Amino acid sequence: RSLCDEFGAILSDFEAKGYDVVVVGHSLGAATAAATAIRLRKSCGLRRARCACFAPPPVVDAVLAQESASYIVSVVHDDDFIPRSQVASLLRLFTELSAYDWAA
Repeated sequence: RSLCDEFGAILSDFEAKGYDVVVVGHSLGAATAAATAIRLRKSCGLRRARCACFAPPPVVDAVLAQESASYIVSVVHDDDFIPRSQVASLLRLFTELSAYDWAA
């Protein structure tokens, strides 16, 4: 069963009573929270679903990030590595670490 099948009716009832559905997460949980908020809005039709992400890894493309900017807030501390990582930079790091002469 899907998220909407399991919880869609009860969350719609809460929204009809004026409540917002807020999903919160940290790190990998933030990525999950963001994906859940997007799903609640797009698949379940919840107009007031929102999300607060703390140190989320990048999990959506630029287009979806723009589309969801009005209801997903990301909080990143200084130079936290995970939120600023990209697939390309992680592959470069792997290549550099693999090529490094650890015996020297």
